[in-house]
Amino acid sequence: MKAKPYSYARFFSFLHPSADLQGNGYQLLQSKIGLGAGGLSGLGLGHSREKWGLLPNPHTDFIFTIIGEELGLIGTLFVIALFVAFLFAAVRIAQKCTNDVYRLVAMGIATWITIEALINIASVVGWWAVTGIPLPFFSYGGTALITELAAVGLLYNIAHDRSRSHDVSLQEFVRTDFRNAMETRAPVRMTPRANSRGVNSSSRARRR
Repeated sequence: MKAKPYSYARFFSFLHPSADLQGNGYQLLQSKIGLGAGGLSGLGLGHSREKWGLLPNPHTDFIFTIIGEELGLIGTLFVIALFVAFLFAAVRIAQKCTNDVYRLVAMGIATWITIEALINIASVVGWWAVTGIPLPFFSYGGTALITELAAVGLLYNIAHDRSRSHDVSLQEFVRTDFRNAMETRAPVRMTPRANSRGVNSSSRARRR
């Protein structure tokens, strides 16, 4: 944001959305117009008007606006209910998991998907800055959808796993300098017996 003043202005435009409706606040304005036009039941699937050049990025960051315009308040609440159900299912899987490592993985996946959905929805309705985070499982994109489906596959595997792991605890590691560690290490001293053997062997080699 320091390098590009436009990014800074766009990030904080949600604090004063009506200050620049033709500039930084345009995208959020069109998003609210689309959500308001949907009403309770929406305009119908495929009958959105905002996606035809009015709302930037309607298929990625602002797909939730198109859902609200075409399916209305009922459709948006249904999408939110799906994410809430996903969160409860992932937490339930983590509670029943007997492997501590897999339990941490399940909680990480649940946190990741839920926070992404929360930030995207909050950005669309104007409660948070537009940060470019897509809506999981809904926004257009290849790599994001692949990683999210892979995460669901991990959750499915964890739900059917009955293995047990050792105690998983965080350990404190002290960072040391390799050179100082080598210099402070005590030198290896040879015993007189070993030294005499070395002298005898070297003298025999010379005689040969």
